[in-house]
Amino acid sequence: MKYYSTQRPVMPGGYPKSQKVLDIGNFDSRQYVESIGRMAWGWIEYAQPLSEKDAADYELVAEPGWYEVCLVVPGTDGDAESGPCEPVWWKDMVQASSEVEATQIANDKAAEDWQSPRVDEAGVEIGPSDKELGSECPVCEWAKRATEEEYQAWKTEQERLEKEMADLPFA
Repeated sequence: MKYYSTQRPVMPGGYPKSQKVLDIGNFDSRQYVESIGRMAWGWIEYAQPLSEKDAADYELVAEPGWYEVCLVVPGTDGDAESGPCEPVWWKDMVQASSEVEATQIANDKAAEDWQSPRVDEAGVEIGPSDKELGSECPVCEWAKRATEEEYQAWKTEQERLEKEMADLPFA
């Protein structure tokens, strides 16, 4: 996982050694790095992600990556009154710099979708929101960093599903 050094060039003593370092690079001068949206002096790549504390202690900013997130609708896992039922859950992918940020992004997106009325592809409202229908707002149960292969497989599956839906006679 790649991190950018925003306060100083990457040098001995200026980065954590808690994970195996794969590569280090410094720029000739401080430059703007589009993927993190700020200036940096250089970068360091680790075999595994750093803890958020290590990254913060050394003022390193993680390059955003794709995170698989799992969302669940509360109350759909059965209870004493209504008996057991299948939980309503699904997985999605979000781009973030950490698991914490990925969880927050997933929760914000779920809340926005939950409150928004249903619309067709042309943007025409075709039904009330899930909130108006009385369902609970989904929450992100977990997030984990996805590999590039996992992200590409998810993206390919999403494209396949979109094409499948577009080919339906009532779509």
